[in-house]
Amino acid sequence: MYERGDPEVVCARNFLRVHVPGEGTEAIPVPYIVRGSGATSVGFRPSGYHQTELALICGRTGHSAGVIALAYPEVADSPIMLFLVRFDLGRLTRFYNDAKRQLHAAIAAGNAASLPACPQDFITSCPFAGCECRRELM
Repeated sequence: MYERGDPEVVCARNFLRVHVPGEGTEAIPVPYIVRGSGATSVGFRPSGYHQTELALICGRTGHSAGVIALAYPEVADSPIMLFLVRFDLGRLTRFYNDAKRQLHAAIAAGNAASLPACPQDFITSCPFAGCECRRELM
C-alpha cells in the first residue's frame, strides 16, 4: 500500500551528513528538521510530535535515521542541540499503511469515530477544534 512517490506524504528536502552508529564509518545524508523549544534550560528532549514528524519524513525517504535540531531561544546564548533519532522502517511502514487504511475506511463511511484517538502530543497542538480526540480529553 505504501510506495515511494505517494502524494499523500510530503518528501523532505533537507538533508544533513552525519555519522550514524552502526551504518559504517562514513557520514551519510539523513533528513533533518529544525524546531524551537520554549524551555528555559537546555536538556529538554524533542517532543513526541517532533519525533513523529521526523519518523514520517524518514519513512517517506527510506532513511532509518534522522536529526532533530532543537533551538533554545529562551536560554542564554540560544544554543542548538542536535538529536540523532533512529527508526525501524519496517514497523514504520506497517504503522503508516494501517493508519492510511483506517483513514480511507473512515472517509468512505463518512464517520471519524472509528479512528483511534490521537497521541497526547498531537491533541494539545491540534488545529481542529471539533476533533473527537480533543472532546475526549476535555
